[in-house]
Order: sequence, then structure tokens, then C-alpha cells
Amino acid sequence: MQEHETVKPSGKIRFAVLVSGRASVQQGNRASPERSKTGYIQISPSKEGPWTSMKLNYAVPAACWRFGNCVIASEATVKEGNRYVSIRSLVSVTNTTNFIVDLRLKGRISQNARSDEQGDGFDKEDQILIGMLEPNSTVPVPLSGLSHPLVSYMLQLRPANHHDHENYSWSDVQERRSQTEFRKEEILDICVSDLYESENLLFCSQVDGTSNSCHGLWFCLSIEAKEIGKDVQMDPIYDWCIIIKSPLCLTYYLPISAHYTVSSSHLDDEDSSCSLGTLSPGEAVKVHNVDPRNPLYLSLVPHGGWELMHVRIKLLSFIDVLLFYFFSTYY
Repeated sequence: MQEHETVKPSGKIRFAVLVSGRASVQQGNRASPERSKTGYIQISPSKEGPWTSMKLNYAVPAACWRFGNCVIASEATVKEGNRYVSIRSLVSVTNTTNFIVDLRLKGRISQNARSDEQGDGFDKEDQILIGMLEPNSTVPVPLSGLSHPLVSYMLQLRPANHHDHENYSWSDVQERRSQTEFRKEEILDICVSDLYESENLLFCSQVDGTSNSCHGLWFCLSIEAKEIGKDVQMDPIYDWCIIIKSPLCLTYYLPISAHYTVSSSHLDDEDSSCSLGTLSPGEAVKVHNVDPRNPLYLSLVPHGGWELMHVRIKLLSFIDVLLFYFFSTYY
């Protein structure tokens, strides 16, 4: 964390577990059904309330509840006979890449609140640090980043330091259309309090400021929604999931290993190679250091005496590429 960065607390939830009329079981005796009552959970943002009673349904993946002026989600699970209750916000982030990513919410004051900015002491660099997200892990977005009346929070990510010790900037949302198209689309930041289902392209440049797409990392952000309830106006309540993906994935099904190169040129030019390595049978390689909006070319050389004939396959942009190789011998 940089010295000038400020951290906002993400808040706390007060809860109470109320158990009434549970009788102790004596040796050789059983408590009567009338006296063996189960407890229930109440949640509230403050001691004064309002308190909301939660009904746990283990058959439903997620349920929504009123929490003060907000709505939150709960999930109940059973593992090895123990019951677990997870209480979280309605927005979660899942990391499907091989990188450990750092997440933050960067505040942006709304136009209506700018006139009161000085009086209320808002900081334009206001931010909430979510923390590190491991590969194949999920973290909920802090509720304070979803319910502020005057500040909208934008989700940003950056790869954590790894073996090559390269540092990257916080992500910027990029235009998804190809650079060869004349039409332009509006580039919107990922506002966690105003989400909609979409696919977004993010770029994290190296801290040295280079603009070369091979000297930065690209990520795809997929935003998905699942309806889990209705509000008092019978409008749907959605459970949002923001999935961090690689913009290009190569899945290899050849029974022998092969050397691959992903390049921005159809010519055999090493300077245009952005990603290269060895593919093993059944392996999937996630590529982050290529601009998926540009034409990309793949060359593949199987091990064991095969030779490259200077033929490169043009890849479709901004989709996962699945390569199927079937070798059959008939007698």
C-alpha cells in the first residue's frame, strides 16, 4: 500500500442468537418436544435496531434480508454435521485466474454531492481496500462500498507481486471493440452499486509507464446476476457475481507435448511474440499479456520431430480458444 492511500473501514454487523426453552437431556431421559425449541438469529446495524429475524433454509443457495436501509444475503451450509451461516453483501468477486490479485474500491463523488464536498469532508481519493484474492477464491464486496448515499465506488484490481517482481498499476477499463472499427462505445467504470450483466476488458500497465500491450496484463471481467428475491415493490433483488477471467485461454488435447507461440504478427518475428511456452496433454494455458482486440496468431509445434512450416492460425478475438486434435489410425 502506498503512503498516500487511505483505508476506509468496511463496517461491522451486530447479531444475536436467541435460544428459548431448550431443555437439558438427562441420562436415560429425553426432553419433551414442547420444551426442545430451536433458536433463531437476528441481525442489526446497531444496538437500537431495527432487528431482522433470519430464517435459515439449507435448500436455497442464497436468501436476502433487510439490514437497516440495505439488503444483504445469507447462505446456510452443513459440513460434517456442523451448520455454517455466511452473511455477506449482494456483490461478490471470484478470481478464476492464476494470479493473486489485489482489489480496491475507489470512491467517486456524485455530481449532486460536489457542492457539499468541502463541508462534509469528502476526499476525492477515498477508497476501500478489499485485500488480496487468491486464485479460485471468492470475496464479498464490503457493504460500505454499496450503500454510501453520496459516493459511488468503482472496482479496480492489480496483480500482486509474483516471481518476476514486476509491479503493475491499478486496472483501467478498456474499449472492447477492435481498433479497426470506426464506431466507439462508451467506456464505463465498474460501479459496484450500479451493476448490470456485461463483459468488460481491463488492462494493468507496468509501473514504468510503457504503453506496449506486451508489457502489461489484460483481464476479462464478467458480471453475472441471479435473482434471489423480491422487494416491497415486487422488483427483483439480484445476487451479483463479478468473475475475473483471462481474456484468452488455450486448451490442448494433443497426446504429446508441443511448443506454442501467440503473436501479434502472422510472420515469424520474435519481436511480435507476446506469449510462448510448452503445452502438455490436457493442459489449459491462460494468456494475459496479449491485447485480445488485435489480430492474434498461434503457431504450434508438437514435440518429436515435427517441424514448423511458417503457418500461423489466426485466433478469434476476445473469446476462449479451444483446440481439438484427434489422431486416428484405421487398419
